[in-house]
Amino acid sequence: MTTDTSATEPSRAALHDLQTKALATAQRFVDYEGYEQSETRAVSALARRCPEFTKDECRSWFLRAVEVHRAGIDYVRAHATRACELYENRQPLDEIAESFIREHAAFPRDLAIGVLMWVVFWHHMK
Repeated sequence: MTTDTSATEPSRAALHDLQTKALATAQRFVDYEGYEQSETRAVSALARRCPEFTKDECRSWFLRAVEVHRAGIDYVRAHATRACELYENRQPLDEIAESFIREHAAFPRDLAIGVLMWVVFWHHMK
């Protein structure tokens, strides 16, 4: 007999939405020093945007997102010359992104690359 977990587990789309919003919240928190630098405020904002998830789930994904965002800053710094060259030529960052994606496998590939793209733009191109 199998147990129906559909009532308790979020859909892939809902989880992807939470991950996307957690990364956007982390970006605002880290790069813009948003939410008055209060993790509690940032988590509350994320929870309002994702009411289908508990506050603890939102906190967990927010903290993961902050970690991956800060790791992205360090990673791009280490690969800055090539990352900026790819970005300026409108080329995908896949060439330099594979180890970063593996290290942060909790986030889907498209979101991990999105972190790197944002970091290249915000920290190196603007």
